[in-house]
Amino acid sequence: PVETPPAETATSPSGLPGGEASGVAGAAFGAGNPGAGQSGGGGGEGGGNYLGPAYKAAYLSNPKPLYPSVSRRMEEEGTVTLRVHITVDGRADEVLLHQSSGFERLDRAAMDAVRRWRFVPARRGQEKVPGWVLVPIQFNLGS
Repeated sequence: PVETPPAETATSPSGLPGGEASGVAGAAFGAGNPGAGQSGGGGGEGGGNYLGPAYKAAYLSNPKPLYPSVSRRMEEEGTVTLRVHITVDGRADEVLLHQSSGFERLDRAAMDAVRRWRFVPARRGQEKVPGWVLVPIQFNLGS
C-alpha cells in the first residue's frame, strides 16, 4: 500500500471555525492498512502551547474506510478531505466534507469511517481542548 506522508501542519487555516490551529495529515487506503503517525498544530489563539488533534497515533487502531465495490468496478479513485471537529474525549462530533473526491460513494465511505475513529484531542498546555483537523483520505486501486 502507498502511505501518504503527513502534510505540513497549518495554523488557523482559512475556513476552519474558531480560528484554532488544525492538524493536517494524510492517509492512503486501497488494499492495505493505514499508516501510523501523528499530526499536530502550532501556536493557536489564546496563548499557551496549542497542539492540534491527531488521528494517526499507532495505538488508536482506526479502521480504514471500506472501498465501495461499485467504485472498485468503475475504477473510481480520488482523495476525500474531511473537516472533523474533535471533542476533549477524542471523538468526532462533526464530520464535514471539505473537498470531494469527485465520487459520492468514496466521499460517503470516508465520512462513515471517520465518524467511528478515535482521535488524540487537541491540547493547550496540559489541558485537553476541542479542535478541528483536516483528514485527507486517498482511495487508490493500485495500493
